[in-house]
Amino acid sequence: MPSETKLDDAVPKQSGKKKRKKRQQRMGTPLKIAFFLFLATVLFFGAWKCFFDTSILGSWTYRIDQSERKYAFNFTFEDDNVVRYRYGGQTYIGKYNFVKNAPQIHIFIGQLGATYIDAYFDYEVSGNALTGRTLKLTDRSGLIMESDDLSAEQADDDFIALKQKVAESVEEDGTRYYRLPFENYAIGPEIQKYDDFKADDTLLGTWLYDDTETGYSYTITFTKDGTLREMSSEMEFVGGYKVQDGVCTYNFVAAAGTAADMSFEYSVSGSKLTINGQELTKTDNLYAYQTTIK
Repeated sequence: MPSETKLDDAVPKQSGKKKRKKRQQRMGTPLKIAFFLFLATVLFFGAWKCFFDTSILGSWTYRIDQSERKYAFNFTFEDDNVVRYRYGGQTYIGKYNFVKNAPQIHIFIGQLGATYIDAYFDYEVSGNALTGRTLKLTDRSGLIMESDDLSAEQADDDFIALKQKVAESVEEDGTRYYRLPFENYAIGPEIQKYDDFKADDTLLGTWLYDDTETGYSYTITFTKDGTLREMSSEMEFVGGYKVQDGVCTYNFVAAAGTAADMSFEYSVSGSKLTINGQELTKTDNLYAYQTTIK
């Protein structure tokens, strides 16, 4: 009798190598799809960020240039509702919030329990990453034009310069509010160092003042290149300093590019620094101060 042919014998058997190849192809297809979906998502959000981003997050600078001085105002909006307001060598730290049902932001900055900025701004973001982004803030508070740090003569000059530079404005009930164009870049602190600076090695480094009763604390840092930096949860000052016979003279650049000399007496004993009766302790942490923003 003829031998029976089994079905398995009639179908050519695939080698183990071919089976592994087909299995790898089946496994690779979902991975390829996932990769291309991820790539498409990245490209989409990249294009959106580049051309359609209307977020105010980041640093924005408004600069006034005049023949005798140059200075700028800068807002940096962070994603935890913290805002930093900088001009010259001074930075003030506070909170911002969006006004409900209106293209407006409220900025509040307090310093040592007192209100420094309590202001509202209409806002509008235009442009893109290629051509440059602009944040237009309609100043409804007179925050920039009516700074307490400006003399009457300087304020008049700044008001004239502002009107010359800013063409857009809004007039309501007889009051004109100017729309200031902030460009999307950051500025560093302006520092005026002393030519006759000489370092005091006992003073160099970072010192912490911490009043546990009031909760007020700050760090102050003296560098060997003549820079002084004072930091707390509410402000940051950076300027030049010099020392002589136990007296430290320092400055911070304020509005209009001016920097007035100030001074304090100090003494150092080991890891302790005394400034006008306040005792500070040496630290290696620039941010050792309490970080709660009130």
